[in-house]
Amino acid sequence: MNPIRIKLEGFMSYRNETELNFEDKPIWVLTGDNGSGKSAIFDAVTFALYGKTQRSVNNSDMINIHADQFLIEFDFKSGKRVYRIRKTVPRKGRATYQVVDLYTHEPVPDTSSKVGFDAWVANEIGIDLQTFTASVLLGQGNSDLLIRENPVERHKMLTQIVDLSAYQRLFELADNKRKASEIGRHKVEGQMENCSLIDQSELDQLSSEISEQTTMMERLQKRQVHLSTIAVQAKQWARLTQQKSQIIQSMGDAKAVIDNADQIEKSGKRFDYLSKHLPKLSKLAKDRQNLSQIDSQAQKNTQLIAQATKELGELRQTKDQLKNKRSQVKDYSSLLTEAKTLCAEAGRLLELFRTLDGKSGCNACGQPLTADHFETEQQKREKVLNEHQQSERQLQAQHNQSVSLRAKLEKDQKTVEDRISKAENRLRETQSGLELLASKKEMIAQTVTDLLAEIPADMHHLNVDELSLLQTEYQSLKGMDRKLEQLRQVQLAQQKNQIRLEQIVADMAEIPDAARVDAGQLQLEMRQIEGRSTELSRKLESMRLELEKKRHQRHQHQKLQQQLEKVSLQAGLYKDLSTLLGRDKLQRYLLRQAELGIVENANRVLDRISSGTIRLSLRQEYQDADSGQEKALDLVAHNSSLVDESGSDASNTLIPVSLLSGSQRFRVSVALALGIGQYTSKHKRNLDTVIIDEGFGSLDEAGRRELIDELQNLTGLLDRIILVTHQEEIARAFPNGYQIRLENGSSKVSLIE
Repeated sequence: MNPIRIKLEGFMSYRNETELNFEDKPIWVLTGDNGSGKSAIFDAVTFALYGKTQRSVNNSDMINIHADQFLIEFDFKSGKRVYRIRKTVPRKGRATYQVVDLYTHEPVPDTSSKVGFDAWVANEIGIDLQTFTASVLLGQGNSDLLIRENPVERHKMLTQIVDLSAYQRLFELADNKRKASEIGRHKVEGQMENCSLIDQSELDQLSSEISEQTTMMERLQKRQVHLSTIAVQAKQWARLTQQKSQIIQSMGDAKAVIDNADQIEKSGKRFDYLSKHLPKLSKLAKDRQNLSQIDSQAQKNTQLIAQATKELGELRQTKDQLKNKRSQVKDYSSLLTEAKTLCAEAGRLLELFRTLDGKSGCNACGQPLTADHFETEQQKREKVLNEHQQSERQLQAQHNQSVSLRAKLEKDQKTVEDRISKAENRLRETQSGLELLASKKEMIAQTVTDLLAEIPADMHHLNVDELSLLQTEYQSLKGMDRKLEQLRQVQLAQQKNQIRLEQIVADMAEIPDAARVDAGQLQLEMRQIEGRSTELSRKLESMRLELEKKRHQRHQHQKLQQQLEKVSLQAGLYKDLSTLLGRDKLQRYLLRQAELGIVENANRVLDRISSGTIRLSLRQEYQDADSGQEKALDLVAHNSSLVDESGSDASNTLIPVSLLSGSQRFRVSVALALGIGQYTSKHKRNLDTVIIDEGFGSLDEAGRRELIDELQNLTGLLDRIILVTHQEEIARAFPNGYQIRLENGSSKVSLIE
């Protein structure tokens, strides 16, 4: 886990938005006066990851007094991916959680809830807050947490650091398999208790009994087949005997009909004769009657044609007379029009003359227009007008008389023309009817000729009475056709019965004497044999089922025995595997290797930051402990600077690390943290980051110099080292850092130039 960026707003002393970026440089230093807000930055980191800090405060107490909520964004690298944790905590309402994958810029699924977020941190970071503050974040006044914890707690921490979860899952899987195999073994053992072993001799005895019963069954079946054959023949004998009796009786009944065959055939032939010719005779009589009616109607039509022709001639003559009279009527239209024109002109001239009244001269004659002259001229014009009006009235009267006469003549002519049209239509219809009658007469005459050709000559001239007698005879013979057909059928059936009787006699001769018995007795014996066979068959089926059941039980017992051997082998293998993968074998071995590696790395650091005076080692009795031990990093220290009370060298004396001085415990804590970082950088759980929050005050000047040199030497081994100090000597020793100041109650961060 490699910190890259921290952004704060409204968190503790950070009222305004503040951002610190640790990217690109391996070592960073945060410096500032005590109380300026340096440690709050890493409180934000632990809150971002774990939802709490090393301070015992409520979430709302961490909100700046001038803010309604605080925001924390923490960017860090885990493995090959970079993530951003974003959390907000308001004074009122619910906090928000989110993790974003900065490679894809997509939210990590299920991290918007506290449960999902905590599960993701546990899976991705892999260590809890206690382990984080003991191995990565060496907090102010708490840097020696790892060596202060008892070995049992250190065991829990080391288990997280080394990440034995995969081996633990393999152990749990193998142990679950072992348990399942044990359950399977007990299950098979229980099944074997309910499935006893069947001896082979018992199976052989049952097979022998089945064979004997099968032989008896075969004998019964042969007898049953023999009786079945005889029974079939006996049924056939009974059936043939009955058929023979029925045929003889049927042939006796048919003899009475056959004895009357001559009379039936004679009547039947007469019925066929009449059936053939009587319909034709009836049609011939009807056609002759129709011909007589056609001749009568044709005569009437001829008379009507003559009358219509005469009437049509008279009407045409009348039409011509009316047309001639109409042409002789004078037309007064033009004369009347001319008279009206002259009358209008005379009136116009009169009115024009009257307009000259009071003028000096007459425009008609040019004379002086005196009163007498005006009166004379006016009278002349009035006279002319009256004459023209009289003439117009006479012509109008003559014109009206002419128009009336012409209309009457035209009407009479139209009436005559209508009568002519009707007469012509009647004439055409009558002529068409006459032609149709002639055509119909020709067709009927041809039919009569054809009928006469089909009817015997002695029937050509039958009268009505003779025809009626034949029809009466025909009615009396009705049904003779059916009787004749029945006679034919009886004669045919008699022939077939005779043939069938001969065949039955032949078939009966072929049936053996043994089968010429009562079929009922045979059926009784067959039912008895069938009952014995059914009983024996059920017994055989029961014996076979029992044999099959015992064979299956023997096979099942053998199969269960094989399963028991297999599942017992599996249970043993999984037991060995779970033991090897368990806490006391592989996991303990891996923890021991991690302890040795961490101690070795820590000793290399200690050798340089303690001038070779301190060296760590694991307790000997702890290293040789029996299985079941749950301790880790149970350390003792070799201190070469120690002397006993007599002044002798006591460097080989081993003392618990908890009894070291404050500065020595700080060196050991830093060395262990750096050792853990170096070790995990080469393994799955990558914790190659160390944050040291203060603690340098416990070192003298030489100690601080040694630690500074060592930290600078580790830049290629760890991805990130962050130091928090208020000592200028430490701050000046590193080129990259942030200055933190408290201004007006709010922390301000600036990059050290």
